[in-house]
Amino acid sequence: MMDEHTEQDAPEAAEQADAAQQIAELQAKLQAYETAEQNNKLRQQISKETGVPENVLYGNNEKEMRQYAAELKPLLRTVHAPVLDGVDRQPEDGDLPPLTHQQTIKQLTAKIFHHPHADM
Repeated sequence: MMDEHTEQDAPEAAEQADAAQQIAELQAKLQAYETAEQNNKLRQQISKETGVPENVLYGNNEKEMRQYAAELKPLLRTVHAPVLDGVDRQPEDGDLPPLTHQQTIKQLTAKIFHHPHADM
């Protein structure tokens, strides 16, 4: 009789083992999602604090992300367009007539490339 009871318990034990394995897998997935969410929030916070875009920050924890942000920060800079003297101004009344489109382009090109004849 013990053999019959043991044979009936075998499928039940296998089902329990499968269920335990599924639970462990689901718990691991949940932990991974929670960690990813926490890291995303850290990236957002560190990005706001440092000015380093969050999409370039990486690391597995706050310390690593802050260290990487500190390394990237000096490499990032805002690029400004060159300021060209007199380009945005038009002649006043009584001054020379406005430049043609071609003349304006020629002046800008000369100023950008530092040609000596910038006032053509």
